[in-house]
Amino acid sequence: MHFKYGTLIQVDHTRCLNYQHHGVQCGHCISQCPGEALYIEGYKIKIDRDHCLGCGLCFADCPTEVFKAKGWDETEVVKEVRKQGKEVTKFYCGNHEKPYLKMDEKDKGAVQLITCLGSLSKVAWYEIGLQTNVELHLEKCSQCSMKSCVERIQLAVTTGEEWLRSSGYDPQFSVIHDSDIEDVKKRKRYKAISSGLEVTSRRDLFLSIIGRSKEKVQYILEKDSLCSNSSYTKKKENYLPNWHRRLVRSYVLNTREDRIAAYWPSIEKQSSCIHCGICSRNCPTQTLRTSLHNNKVITTFTSGTCIDCRICMLFCPVESIIRDRRPNVNPFKQEVLQEMRVSHCTRCESLVVENEQSGLCYWCKNEAVEDDLVNDVWNNLIDNKF
Repeated sequence: MHFKYGTLIQVDHTRCLNYQHHGVQCGHCISQCPGEALYIEGYKIKIDRDHCLGCGLCFADCPTEVFKAKGWDETEVVKEVRKQGKEVTKFYCGNHEKPYLKMDEKDKGAVQLITCLGSLSKVAWYEIGLQTNVELHLEKCSQCSMKSCVERIQLAVTTGEEWLRSSGYDPQFSVIHDSDIEDVKKRKRYKAISSGLEVTSRRDLFLSIIGRSKEKVQYILEKDSLCSNSSYTKKKENYLPNWHRRLVRSYVLNTREDRIAAYWPSIEKQSSCIHCGICSRNCPTQTLRTSLHNNKVITTFTSGTCIDCRICMLFCPVESIIRDRRPNVNPFKQEVLQEMRVSHCTRCESLVVENEQSGLCYWCKNEAVEDDLVNDVWNNLIDNKF
């Protein structure tokens, strides 16, 4: 494989969710790596190049595009498919011998990747499906050290197919592989479940949070910077992957009038929201935004650019955010989740819901009483002494 032993692979740990949010534990790439070459050290994702098999799965699978490689650009594959202009295109990985087309296959094209087919993102398969019918050749997978990538390949391909169906197309994706029982080739057509678009309805990225109560205390201590006007105007970094940015353009440009709703991330904010801005400040792709206009806090959400990390829900100090995946016919249309008039806290000038009777923000209302703090310190001293 072209990238074996991590050759040419670049790791930008600053884009990793573990590095951006020390209270979050993301192990998505680690759990999927067939060579077990990825690990986290001091919140930084690192690669053990001696164990890297060079599959390139991390290029397409990381939700914030931590991994890249010199000389690798999946858009070149899409361009090659468009250049060939065939009704059907065969796809081979780098372990295949040079793929030759038979005399009776003049209507077919062929593309061989320099690495595993798992290196192509869901969006690449969507873009390819707009140009041609797809025939995946996985004959070598059963004996390959990277055979665990097949599941991710199938997920990416089927997701791309379901996006095509939701855009109003009828894609033809098929796979050819060796049977586990007989030494013969079998052909199977990928087909989305028409009643529910099964794959896009399932969540793929799962995170956990470390020390939830400790995180809450940290945020309360930082309240002055959280609820101030500047927290709504400060420019934030956007870690949306390049392949996901391409989806925004391709999906909008190629969606037909007879489109159907695929499943996309959804969010609901309950009335218990304190408008602190933690959710939008920590959103890695800026798909959840909170702005302040004329003493009114407005929260917006764009489903199609959400990577479904659910950091917003994990970090919400009052657990007012509900996350799910729901059918959406216009996933890239920004929607207004909530509008609320606010005033300023009578004690610290932070934002507070206008009809709050006490006049205090959440942080001041829950601030520890001085006597309680003294008692806590005293009890800790006694416990440590004895």
